[in-house]
Amino acid sequence: MMVEESGELWHSPAGAGAWRPVDVDQDPIAPGMREGSWSRGFTAFSCAIVEALSEGRKTVEGAATFEDGYRVQLVLDAARASNESGCFVKVQ
Repeated sequence: MMVEESGELWHSPAGAGAWRPVDVDQDPIAPGMREGSWSRGFTAFSCAIVEALSEGRKTVEGAATFEDGYRVQLVLDAARASNESGCFVKVQ
């Protein structure tokens, strides 16, 4: 599978040698934003934040948490340390 920056999805079965487009529903994009996957994702997430706030919720279902970000940072730090030392590094 391959995803283009525009959000187009392509599929090539093993050994087929040719990519075929896959029909997918695209999220809407905010007016004035440049076409692209980041713009579509930003628009969708912004709408989810506004909806949560208007309903009095403090979380958005499926959104990353501070804990998620912290754990990702631990992995990135371990990857840097591994690259510098040339050895495996345990993620804390």
